[in-house]
Amino acid sequence: MDFKTHQLQVLSQDAHMRLDAYVAKKLPDLSRTRIQSLIDMHHVLVNQQPERRAYLVQSQDVINVLVPAPVPDTPVPQAIDLSLVYEDADVVVINKPAGLCVHPSSTQKQDTLVNALLHHIRDLSGIGGVLRPGIVHRLDKHTSGLIIVAKHDRAHQHLVTQFKTRQVKKIYDALVYGVPVLSGEWNQPIGRDLKHRQRFSTHVKQGKQACTRFKRVCTWSARTFAQSKHKIADFKKNLSISLLKIELCTGRTHQIRVHAHDAGYPLVGDPLYVKRASSRFNDLQLNRQALHASSLSLILPSGQPHVFHAVMPADLQQVIALLDEMYQKNTP
Repeated sequence: MDFKTHQLQVLSQDAHMRLDAYVAKKLPDLSRTRIQSLIDMHHVLVNQQPERRAYLVQSQDVINVLVPAPVPDTPVPQAIDLSLVYEDADVVVINKPAGLCVHPSSTQKQDTLVNALLHHIRDLSGIGGVLRPGIVHRLDKHTSGLIIVAKHDRAHQHLVTQFKTRQVKKIYDALVYGVPVLSGEWNQPIGRDLKHRQRFSTHVKQGKQACTRFKRVCTWSARTFAQSKHKIADFKKNLSISLLKIELCTGRTHQIRVHAHDAGYPLVGDPLYVKRASSRFNDLQLNRQALHASSLSLILPSGQPHVFHAVMPADLQQVIALLDEMYQKNTP
C-alpha cells in the first residue's frame, strides 16, 4: 500500500497534548476520527513506536503520520435528470439542484452529479481523476446553480488554467441575516475550524488566502406588515434579511458561508454555521443555505467568451415572496 508520510516534531508549547489532538492541530485537513483510526492501525508512530490516542506528547518527540493513498473507485453511471444550460463538443454546463452532491465520496458512492454525467456523456472516464471525471470546480451539496464540466482532457486543462489564473467570474445570490454595507470585500484567510471539524473559519493561525466581494441588492427590514397573515416564530422583531450579489475571487471550501458568518451576516438556512432554531423558516422548511450560483463567465475551449445564467430556484423564490409579504423592502 502506498503512503504519504507527514513528519512532525513536537515543540515545547505543544507538550502534554493528547496524541490525536496534537496531530489534528498540525494536520487540519485530516478529521479527528480519521486520525484516531490511523493511530489504532499503528499508522501514527511516536519515535518510531506506535502509541495510544491518549498518549501525551513530549517536547522533541518525532511523530510520523502515515496516510494511505486513496483507493480508486470507478463511479457507476446513473440515469439522473440534469438541467442542461449549455452543451457543445467540449463542455457541458449544468444548473445543479440543491441536495445533489457533485462527486462520490467515502460515504456516498451513487446519486451524484458525476454518476449522472457518466450516463449522459459516455467518454468522461479518467478526466480529472477517477473519482471526479471532468469536474473542474464544485458546489456544496446544498448550494444550487451553475457548474461547468469538461468532456475531454484538452477542455479540462483549458478550464483548469482559467480557474487557477482567476479568469473565471462566478457570481452568487445569497440571503443573509442582517444589513451589510452597500458593497465591500471580505479577504480573511480561511482554514479548518479545530473545534468543529466539519466547519471552516477565519479565526485560525494558518489559513489559505481568500477573497469575497459583495454588493447589497435589497434589504427586508424588521418592521412587519400589519396585514401579514403569517407568523414565523424564528423571526425576531429586530431581525432583517438582505439579498447579496457575491463574487468569488478565490475558491476555498465553504468560502462564502464562512466569510459571511464570521463577518456577522450568516446565510439564511445554513444548517452548519447557524443554530437550527434561527436558521429556518417554519412555514417553508428551508433546510439548506440560501446560496445560488447564478452567473458564470469564462472563455470556452473554442476560444469564445461566454456568460451563463441560472435563475433562482423555486425554494429561494418562495422565501423572497414571503419576505415581500411580511417585511418592508428597501432598495439602496
